[in-house]
Amino acid sequence: MRVLFFFLWLMPLVVTAQTVTVKGHIVDFNDNPVVNVRVKVGSAASAYTNEEGLFEAQLSLRSHANRRITIIAEKRGYKTYEDNSLIITDSKTKVLNKIVLLKEGENPVTATSEIIEKNNDLMEANDKIIAENQALLNNMENLPIQYRNQVRVIQMQIDQARVIMSEIKATIRNLEDEISKNTDKDRFFQNLLTREQSIISQQERIVDSQEEIIKVIVTQAAKSTLKVADAKVKYLNNNEIDITFRLQDAFAKNLTANSTQVIGMKIEQLIGQSGTKVLKFKPEGSQLERDLLEQNVSLTGENTIRFVSSNAFKNSNRKKGYVATFYVGDAIIGVQGFRK
Repeated sequence: MRVLFFFLWLMPLVVTAQTVTVKGHIVDFNDNPVVNVRVKVGSAASAYTNEEGLFEAQLSLRSHANRRITIIAEKRGYKTYEDNSLIITDSKTKVLNKIVLLKEGENPVTATSEIIEKNNDLMEANDKIIAENQALLNNMENLPIQYRNQVRVIQMQIDQARVIMSEIKATIRNLEDEISKNTDKDRFFQNLLTREQSIISQQERIVDSQEEIIKVIVTQAAKSTLKVADAKVKYLNNNEIDITFRLQDAFAKNLTANSTQVIGMKIEQLIGQSGTKVLKFKPEGSQLERDLLEQNVSLTGENTIRFVSSNAFKNSNRKKGYVATFYVGDAIIGVQGFRK
């Protein structure tokens, strides 16, 4: 009973100690970070932006749960930004939309018209890239299930971003009417700019997510289809050899011109009838020995990799022979034996 009582007594302290982190990014209308902006988060927390325009504040979850939190950003020479749309419901970190500050004396209409033209071009360009990436992902055959789920999530994010883009464009098309409806024109323009910058940031995150999946899938595809062909060895001296080879697609598909792939190569020296010894080398500028040499090579042209290992290729060893194994990631794409 004492243990239970102590546990129940401790629980309120745990709840009281819970905090929630609020993060944000403040820029001017040219999307440059604004430094040393004082940001008030609610009534009890404040922070200053760093050189990148980023800030972070801690709030008590118990004091702010299920309440609207007012965000005020202010700096001398800039118009004050204020927003109360944030509602804290749990202890997860809250990342605010990018906040745009206008300078004092800066004409909101001029500033907005300038950034609208730039942002509109950027949003359209981003949306085109996103559409192309998404079409590529949707058309990939045998996409692993974990990536299919990620692609569906990304599609939801795309749809949400496009809804907000449409709302922004509608506001811009009827800009004069929207201005006349708002008594606080500075806040209206700041909120409009903030929404635009937020969409651009969201688009950039979507592109990053898409390209990360594409990179993984392409690498996996390369592992399963590439093979080493026409490998030849040239002995240069007791320490060095050149291995020349080409890469081919195992299913005779055409490889993309001018594209490259990082491959690894490991060389083993034959010892006796069944034993082998992995040869070590030192990368340039390093004192540590390694056994896997990695190099970026052409997918369509002839490649030469120079392997340097002290006294590994003297005549007595050449007669015993060597085995070179080629890798993409952890997948073997070729094995070549040679001796002199």
